[in-house]
Amino acid sequence: MTRRAVLGVVAMTVPGLTGCTLLGMDAPSPSGSLPSSGPNSTPSRTGEDPTQPAEGSADDATVEPFVVKGIVTYSDGRPLVGAEVFADNTLTSNSNLKALSGDDGRYRIEIPETYQTSWQSRGWVNIDYHGEVYRRELDVNNDPFQTSQGAVRDLVLKLSGTMTRAPGAHGHGEEVLFHQELTESGEYHDYPTIEVTLRPVGPLLDGSDGEPITGFVEGSGVTDIPIGQYEAFVRHHPDGGEPVDCEVRRNLDEEWGPSATGVMPPELALTFEYRIPD
Repeated sequence: MTRRAVLGVVAMTVPGLTGCTLLGMDAPSPSGSLPSSGPNSTPSRTGEDPTQPAEGSADDATVEPFVVKGIVTYSDGRPLVGAEVFADNTLTSNSNLKALSGDDGRYRIEIPETYQTSWQSRGWVNIDYHGEVYRRELDVNNDPFQTSQGAVRDLVLKLSGTMTRAPGAHGHGEEVLFHQELTESGEYHDYPTIEVTLRPVGPLLDGSDGEPITGFVEGSGVTDIPIGQYEAFVRHHPDGGEPVDCEVRRNLDEEWGPSATGVMPPELALTFEYRIPD
């Protein structure tokens, strides 16, 4: 999971900018820059900043010179309110532009004509989920565009799948780890074939229902899992034998059982421990 550290932010007013702010910064802040709200058990979204209204366009697909604009949505097309959208200056350090998406998910950043350079789009959103704040990068086409060209860049909150800007480097989902308990002799079973099933408990981070996920552990876990709360089941597939149900628990303080439940945290990874029957 990639995390970014704040390297100092200086906001300033720039003539000619509408609904955006020029930021002196090396990278968008990883947390704490957007308020968030909502009950612990249900995902909720941050509200818009009334000082930075998103302005809709009669034709959202029409490219305007000196403007980058678009719509921020969930993967099912619902508008996403309060997302941070950045126009990242690719040639000059410490000069990014930022806007927030409005009630309809739209944003608009007007770039001063004096900035004759190229730009890329990035975006993040903060979401309250089970009492924690999750800061997630939005999916967007970040091909560079020139100031005088302008661009339309729509952003989407995705919980799994490849990331458009870096398809070979990182996906939108996260890893869930499964650790094997030592045997009574203090050893591990050699290279067990472990099948796991993750069943969503309540809505996922984006409010969707989610679906059960079944797969085999590779390395120490399963990857590209949408953030949510899951009940985990584990089965061992012995060579030449029938699958065997394993006991599972979240941590050492819990009793072993046929399944265990946990919420994927905003930091690190959700981890389960399993015990293979002798």
